[in-house]
Amino acid sequence: MCASLLSTSKEPAAAEVARTIVSRPCAFAVTVVAAALILAVPVSQTIWEGREYRAGRRDTAIPQAIDARRFVAGSAAAWTGSGPSFTRRLSALNRRLKTEIQRYEDDLEDRSIVSRFLLPPSQQILSGLLGAGNEKVYCGRDGWLFYRQSIDYAMGPGFLSPRHRARRAEEVAQPNPLKALLHFHTQLRTRGIQLVVMPVPVKPAAHPEKFSRGFHPGGEILHDPSFDEFHRELEQAGIHVMVIDSLLNRMRHSGHETYLRTDTHWRPEVVEEAARTLASYLRNRGVLPESEESGYTHAAAEIINTGDLAAMLQLPAQHGVYPAQAVQIRRVMTPDGVPWQPVRDSQVLVLGDSYANIYSLEALGWGETAGFAAQLSYYLRRPVDCILRNDSGSFATREMLRDEMARGHDRLAGKRVVVYQFSARELAFGDWKLIDLPLVPEAAGDLFCPPPGSLVTVTGTVEAVSDVPRPFSVPYRDHIFAVQLTGLQMPDGNESLGRAAVYLWSMRDNALTRATRIRLGHTITVRLRPWSDVSDTLDAVNRSELDELVLAPCWGELPE
Repeated sequence: MCASLLSTSKEPAAAEVARTIVSRPCAFAVTVVAAALILAVPVSQTIWEGREYRAGRRDTAIPQAIDARRFVAGSAAAWTGSGPSFTRRLSALNRRLKTEIQRYEDDLEDRSIVSRFLLPPSQQILSGLLGAGNEKVYCGRDGWLFYRQSIDYAMGPGFLSPRHRARRAEEVAQPNPLKALLHFHTQLRTRGIQLVVMPVPVKPAAHPEKFSRGFHPGGEILHDPSFDEFHRELEQAGIHVMVIDSLLNRMRHSGHETYLRTDTHWRPEVVEEAARTLASYLRNRGVLPESEESGYTHAAAEIINTGDLAAMLQLPAQHGVYPAQAVQIRRVMTPDGVPWQPVRDSQVLVLGDSYANIYSLEALGWGETAGFAAQLSYYLRRPVDCILRNDSGSFATREMLRDEMARGHDRLAGKRVVVYQFSARELAFGDWKLIDLPLVPEAAGDLFCPPPGSLVTVTGTVEAVSDVPRPFSVPYRDHIFAVQLTGLQMPDGNESLGRAAVYLWSMRDNALTRATRIRLGHTITVRLRPWSDVSDTLDAVNRSELDELVLAPCWGELPE
């Protein structure tokens, strides 16, 4: 009966739809409008790209939407460079195509003129009125912003649980932080060096009340369910674990905010207290001998900046949604009034990520010589050495240490303590690869590198290119990428120099550089200087690496 009634009710509706009449002028107008809307985006993009090419800001007149040169060059290189096996060649070709397609899509989105004009006002409505944020940044309460991965860490499953590790094993080679840290500890212990691990709590773990009304100010610091097990396992293995929960709680209970409102990182007062606490911790445990007064002093300075999370929202220039924040930093100065610098022959080595770089690396926008390593040096009353790199705290600084030692620079000589600081979210999302520290320097092979203090102009063919992040997709506005060149020659072509591994700027202030147009198979001219000439200032900047270890890298600059 019901089926009969339903069938009967549908019949008139179907008959009405069948008799719908659209006049020819109306159909023509609808078709023209739809076609115009569809074509408007690629046509306007092509016109704009043509103007950019004529102005010299683009290296090809071919519209990006149909520029398939990268697929051809990259696929050919992957096919020929994968050995004689057909299966291996096909697998390498598939991986290369997947990578190039992703880069192609990212480039289309990053360089879209429509996105450039429409995204900022749209994002202002989403963030300012609706509190929606975007796929990387969540809007909290009272004008606070949170990094999505930090939220996922604070509210996710245990990072040591079999289910989580199995899922992460599909993304990285080694997801277990315990295995990596025990391996690192064993290598340091053979040289009589004590490892101190310092995972810094993520922002939503310290201030969950600024994200959800379900929490109240002054509650306990949130930790991943596996954190206690992680802590216990390391302590039982003889690794000191520096947990700063008590100082965060003390400051929060007295009414102080401990993290920046629109930035990922901790406030300068917390950095100082963490350094003071660690200095007392090391002295009380007898890890370091007593030292004489170093004479370091503090110099106060006010810094006003908009945080990295606000920048990732890509709001209009004068948005007014998330205003700049002012903080007071205390720069560490030497007795001569010179800004603090790391000392390589110190007994203490700090390996740190952006939490150590903040207030130290000027490019982050929050001042310099007031970061964690400098403050630790002040409170220890002794020089401190440091290796710092934004992002990838799970492996980046250990790789940098390995690379230095492989090049013959033993950064562990004379060390008694290595402080390994990283963001706690790395425990769940980092690549905890095992890294062996070499005992003797390795050979650089046929890699060309100019002598220290020199600048050489060369021409070569691009053989490999490391990944480049999309602007505003990471909490760092500067980035360096790596290019491997082959067939290296002087411009006159009279001298063959072999190969070179070159670092170049890929992103400055969240804008892609001209160097990111480099593709596999391109022949380019570049000015080279040894990386050692610039490493003191550029080592801390986030960068991507080539697949193989580079023992003699260069710093490159494209001619104007």
